[in-house]
Amino acid sequence: MPPWWRTKWAYGSYAFLLLCSLYGIRKFEMNRQAQKTQVRESDLRARAAEAEKRALQAENERQTKELEDARQLQLSMLPRDVPDFPGYDIAVYMKTATEVGGDYYDFSGAPDGALNIGFGTRRGTECRQGRS
Repeated sequence: MPPWWRTKWAYGSYAFLLLCSLYGIRKFEMNRQAQKTQVRESDLRARAAEAEKRALQAENERQTKELEDARQLQLSMLPRDVPDFPGYDIAVYMKTATEVGGDYYDFSGAPDGALNIGFGTRRGTECRQGRS
């Protein structure tokens, strides 16, 4: 009779242990690959979110610059000086909006001595002109 480590039961146990070991190694490798994939995916998501954030920030900066340029253009079209017209004290005040609104006013003297005042606003469909 052979020693116990050379019996059919021992060889069967050896084969079973070898198969279990191979299965365990395979399972370990698959888990490791899955974890690597998850890490890569979360890194890519973080990079995509950062890129989207930078794109939104650049778009906001562009829009802010365009609004400021439009505001400066609007202010440059307004008269610098208020005309001195006999019999009238003329004062103007304009508070600009945070965004361009399209408000406008101007003065001009007519050859017949009349003072023409024009003003308009983009809030709705109002647009008025006055003549005195």
